[in-house]
Amino acid sequence: MSMGILVIYTLGVSQLMLVAEVGAGTAITLGVIPFIPGEIVKTAVAAYIASKNEL
Repeated sequence: MSMGILVIYTLGVSQLMLVAEVGAGTAITLGVIPFIPGEIVKTAVAAYIASKNEL
């Protein structure tokens, strides 16, 4: 799961840099940082559900 998120954010930052013509720092600030709290909550909920269910 973490690798998939990393790939998505890497490609998203790259596209934001190209389309908006901004630097890496600005692209990360605008395209990654606002979504980190949601990713943390989503990952915690998924881990909780996975720990409660047997596969």
